Amino acid sequence: MSTTAHSATPPVKRTTRRKPSFINLSNINNNISAAVSSPRTPRSISKSRRPSIVQEKLQTKVIPSPGNPLDDTVPTMLMPDTASSYFQQSNTELEEPKHRYSARHRSSSVSSLLSSNLLPNFEVHNQYKLKTTRSSKKLERFFGEDAPHDICVKEIRKEGLKAILLSKYPLCYFLYYLLEEYSSENLFFFIELEQYESFTYATPHQQIETAQHIYNTYLTRNSHFEVNLDDKVLRMVTQLLQQKNPKCFESAKPAVYTLLESSYMRFQSSETFDVMVKECGELTTYYSNETRSAAVNRLLNYIQTSSNTATVSQATRKRHELLRLMIYEFCRTCIGVNLDCV
Repeated sequence: MSTTAHSATPPVKRTTRRKPSFINLSNINNNISAAVSSPRTPRSISKSRRPSIVQEKLQTKVIPSPGNPLDDTVPTMLMPDTASSYFQQSNTELEEPKHRYSARHRSSSVSSLLSSNLLPNFEVHNQYKLKTTRSSKKLERFFGEDAPHDICVKEIRKEGLKAILLSKYPLCYFLYYLLEEYSSENLFFFIELEQYESFTYATPHQQIETAQHIYNTYLTRNSHFEVNLDDKVLRMVTQLLQQKNPKCFESAKPAVYTLLESSYMRFQSSETFDVMVKECGELTTYYSNETRSAAVNRLLNYIQTSSNTATVSQATRKRHELLRLMIYEFCRTCIGVNLDCV
């Protein structure tokens, strides 16, 4: 769920689309332990108020289009556009702390997965996405633009990663698992690439600016959300971006999909998967307010838990603050739940 690329002339596609947010991180160093002073960040996330708050939001929220949630017509990037300069400033700071709250687990590299024969057929994902999009459009014609439809757990069991990536509320549980696994950047990166590819840009310059922002957020050395891509893939992306090629991420997308596939295999045997099945049911495609609240509150609980640790290093605190912003943008752009006024 971040801002879109800057341009003097905004892209014109739909008159009803949602404008992306602009999150300001300029005060993050001055008040790192307090809530981020952004209009998109809640003033408080007290444990006693969270369930009722989310329930209230879901009752008044119009359910988003049943089409692929990753295909939002606005490329609302999960990381704020000030992240480029922020990472340059914090790279040196990352070397100072001698300890961390917990050792961050590094996700498997693409080369190690290839050697283990875990490379998925990425084209199958694209074909399934096309098929699901067509079905969603049929539902839109029948129910209207905001058809109340989601991917059921039975479909996710059958189709695996490609199905859960096209879901809304089941995807919250997968994100929660990735947060616990310290590899949420893989999902955030994949979502941004989906949005980057689907958006219609006003100018080529705007598209390259967006690509540069994504690169700075996920592929810059020592960034808080650095994706562990193979060196060969990273060099290819870097070279194409320097050449201002808008298709610079073509090799990175199947690579990060491979990393997600590896995580999804572990997710299937996790406690979080069992909770998802219990909360969502096997055959439900229209989830109740209670079910949707449970999915969103699980992410909010992670935010609350990670922010309650007083002994973490400054670098880890910064990552927690940025993760909170990323999760709120994920909820807004991928499942249509806007928590900015909480």
